[in-house]
This record gives sequence, C-alpha cells and structure tokens, in this order.
Amino acid sequence: MDQLHASTVVRLTWDANTEPDLAGYRIRYGTAPSSHTQMIDVGMVTSYAVMDLPAGTTFYFVVAAYDLAGNESQPSNEVSAQPTVVAPLLTIAAADSPDPVAAGGNLTYTLSYSNTGNANATGVVLTDTVPANTTFVSATAGGTLASGVVTWSPGNLAAGASGSVQMVVRVASPLANGTSITNGTYAIDSNETAAVTGAAVSTTVSSAPLLAVSKTDSPDPIAAGGTLTYTLSYSNTGNANATGVVLTDTVPANTTFVSATAGGTLASGVVTWSPGNLAAGASGSVQMVVRVASPLANGTSITNGTYGIDSNETSPVNGAAVSTTVSSAPLLAVSKTDSPDPVAAGGNLTYTIAYANNGSAGATGVVITDSVPANTTFVSATAGGTLASGVVTWSVGNLAAGASGSVQMVVRVASPLANGTSITNSTYSIDSNETSPVSGASVSTAVTSAPILAVSKTDSPDPVAAGGNLTYTLSYSNTGNANA
Repeated sequence: MDQLHASTVVRLTWDANTEPDLAGYRIRYGTAPSSHTQMIDVGMVTSYAVMDLPAGTTFYFVVAAYDLAGNESQPSNEVSAQPTVVAPLLTIAAADSPDPVAAGGNLTYTLSYSNTGNANATGVVLTDTVPANTTFVSATAGGTLASGVVTWSPGNLAAGASGSVQMVVRVASPLANGTSITNGTYAIDSNETAAVTGAAVSTTVSSAPLLAVSKTDSPDPIAAGGTLTYTLSYSNTGNANATGVVLTDTVPANTTFVSATAGGTLASGVVTWSPGNLAAGASGSVQMVVRVASPLANGTSITNGTYGIDSNETSPVNGAAVSTTVSSAPLLAVSKTDSPDPVAAGGNLTYTIAYANNGSAGATGVVITDSVPANTTFVSATAGGTLASGVVTWSVGNLAAGASGSVQMVVRVASPLANGTSITNSTYSIDSNETSPVSGASVSTAVTSAPILAVSKTDSPDPVAAGGNLTYTLSYSNTGNANA
C-alpha cells in the first residue's frame, strides 16, 4: 500500500548484515516488550514502513537477518514506537491590502493555503464570504460568486504543497472614518478533512470629506456700471459627509455688493453662505451679484480670488481666481434749444447747445461745432467759441463720464424777412478722440415780420397871410420788418 494512502505508519531502519549468504530480513513486533507475535519478511532492504497499525498503541520491534539456508540471526535490539497517523493537514490564512483602505476603494484579500500533512488532499475547496460594507469586484483562479460567497476549487493538493487565491471587494462609501471591515468567514475543505477556518482579518476604513469650490463670471466682458454675477459651484468628492459647511466670497475691488442667493449675507465686504451638511458625492451652487464701478478705464480687470469652502472636518479650501474684463467707452450726446421762438426778423436768436457724456469712460479732445444757419449772421459765442468759415467751434477738452455742460451761440436774424420764415439749425455735433461724431436733432425757429407805417405833416408858412398859399407836407414811413 502507498504510504500516503495508509491510515498509520511506523518507519524502521537498521544496519545491514555483511555476511555473504545473507538472504533477507524479518521484522517481528508486538504490543508488549519482548513479545513479538507478528512477523514481516521484508527481503533485502534495510528500511521498512509498517502500515495500518492501530493509532495510539505502543508497538515493540526487532529485526533479524536470515541466510540462504533459512537460518535466522539473533534479533536486534528492541525499539518501541506509536504509529504515526497518515493524513492531509490543511491550513489557510488571509492577508488584506491596503490597510487602512479608503472608503470607496478596492480591498484585496489574499488567501494562502497549504497541506502540511503527510498525505495528499483531494477535492480541495476554498470559500470566502464577502464581508459586510463591501461588494464583490473580482476573484483570481476561477473563483465564482454565489449568494455572497466566493468559491475556488483547486482540486488535489499534494502533501507539502501550497497556493494562494485573491478576492477583490469594493468598500462602501460613504463610510464613517475608522470603521472596521472584518473578513472572518473563510475556509478550506477536502474529501479527507473537515473544514478548516482561517483567523479573522480586520481592515480599518479611512474616510474624509474632500471639498472643492470653483467660480464662473457672467457676463465677461462686463460694461462699467453693469451687474456682474458670480456663480460658486461646490462639491464633496470625498468618501465621508461634511458638516458645518460654510462658503465665503469677498466682494472684489471696483465693485459693490448687490445681492446673493441661498441666504448669503454681507458683512465687512465678505458674503457668507451656510449650506450646513454636505453628503459625500453631493454638490450645489450659490450666486453673488455685484455692480461694477463707473467710470472705469476700458480693459480694467476685476479679479475675484478670495473665496473658499470650509467644514468641521476639513481645512479651508480656496478656489482659483476669476478675472473679468471691463469694457468702458464714452457715450456723447448733444442737443439744442432756441430762444426766443418765434423771433422777430432782425432780432437776436440765441442757441443753447447742451452736451453730456453718458458713457462709462471719460472722453478726451471733445469738440463741439455749430454752423451759422441761413438767414442769420454770427453775433457772439460763449465759452471761447470761435467762428471760421461759417462754423462756430468750441474746444471743451476732457469730459468725464457722467459730466455735462452747455455753450451758446447768438445770431442776428436777417431783416426784412417774410413773416413765418423758418430758420433751421441742423448742422451741429460733438466729437472726441474716443468716439465718432454725434449730431444733434434739428431745431427750427419761426420768424415774425410785419410793416409798421407812420405818417406826419408839416405846414409852411406858418403864420400864413390871408389870401396867401399854405403848403402841407405829409411824411410817411415803414419802420417794420416787412414790406407794406
């Protein structure tokens, strides 16, 4: 019988007999000293395994040589031994990696198994239960999952042989920091043995919130004086909930606070929001609206770089700076009034030209022009206005955003001029280095004209002689501004 398939074994060795007619050896044994009731002829060998003796019993052994004639030598010294049980001895142990493991991460269990016995094991099966707070991902060596248990079937495992398999699980998330994941239900079994379980393995879970915040601006570019909206997007990409979450955003230079969503409040130039708790994987957004200063130089950059998110479990996290470009430009306007209207032919007519910069940037090199209208002649101009080729020019210079002013031009209406004549002034404008010329709306003035007749008389001579001639001279005139 194969020693590895026997139930017990006693292994004996002895020194060889050197006589030339040696024919073999006989082993004699029994259960009492010097009482050798059993014999085995082992032939020409100097070692032998006596198998299938009852376990737990002490046996006493001697060896004798015999020659070709059948003569037997004196027995050897007596030795005693209890039979060794022949059987597989299976072991199994598990190792975890990594430890600690992040919530939501993969955890690998390596099951190392061996047969340290003195017999082969057949029908070897390994099992491992997927531990609580994890889900199965994969298994090596053909491991299959059923009802939460992964099973491997290595088959036969020779005495002294060993091997390993792996099971990968994913740790639940979120999961409280310090949670212990215990894998204590794994085992090895075979046809020859009872199931052998391994020692429990515990893995510590490391969990923490991971907060992030970012910002967008709209519109960009922004007109000076306009409203600029910042949207703060925040999230918890970690594997644990965050509590006491607070967002802050500093109102940037060259702006003033207008409003905030989600209960944001302003204090000392800082807007604060208190979302409270933020679950792992959760996100949200808030908005802050500011008004851009005006005037402000075109191309000015408004930078918002002092905003962040914090919680009871984390250190403050700042967001990346956001810069918004300001677009600014002068917006010139000009208009005119006439006085008096109507105006008498031959009278003075005063034009008042009102101008303004309604834009978000100052204008430089501002010039106003006004053409002397038909049926008038230039009289004077305020603010240094000068006449050249029928055009009065004023050089205002710089005109700040929001600034305004006025100039006047006085003309004399021609006379005589038909009553109801319309004097139209439509060729006046304002210009600057930064703008195109802007013309004003036409202004029309009605002319009033009428004849004024007068008559007077003189007599000559006076006194006059009776019977003499007396001459009357009648003088008449039209002192009005229209023909009669």
